[in-house]
Amino acid sequence: MIQICKLALLLSFMFHALLKKIFFVGLILLSWEQLCAQSPVYKNYTVEDGLPSSEVYSAFQDSKGYMWFATDAGVSRFNGYEFENFDASDGLTDNTVFLITEDHKGRVWFGTFNCQLSYYENDSIYPYRYNRKIPEVIKEKAAIVSFHVDVYENIWLGSSSTGLYRIDKFGVIENVVETPNKDYGYSKLFVIDNKS
Repeated sequence: MIQICKLALLLSFMFHALLKKIFFVGLILLSWEQLCAQSPVYKNYTVEDGLPSSEVYSAFQDSKGYMWFATDAGVSRFNGYEFENFDASDGLTDNTVFLITEDHKGRVWFGTFNCQLSYYENDSIYPYRYNRKIPEVIKEKAAIVSFHVDVYENIWLGSSSTGLYRIDKFGVIENVVETPNKDYGYSKLFVIDNKS
């Protein structure tokens, strides 16, 4: 009788150990399925889908979740289902848009081929009020390669060959850093905003 009890106890331990192994293997298989389900899905959008051009220079996601695309035929705002296109007839300063950014107020800004800026606010596009001053600093054969609008309404412009500039909210331009080698520009601005 004791032998049967020992055998039953041994079988019970073996059964529980087997159940633990089966549970562990099942958990791994379920986890693997979940990991595979996390693979990103890519979709290639074209002019047929609503983009104004197949030549896209940059893409930007704003704080509301919209995707913006800078093209040689204006900008396009994508809500996940359809594109809304904007060009010079809607207020852009040029149809060729290279740069997109967003400021702390939620305005989406555009840097264009003609070295001017405009922004999208309340369903309309407006030119930057000091655009006429930008050619004073962005000389011939130069381009705006990066820009940022800070919390103090300063516009920081990185030029392809003339340096880094700040235009304050009154339109006063300051050359913050002059590029010693005119063949080298400021391709990226590294921005640290103190929002406190």
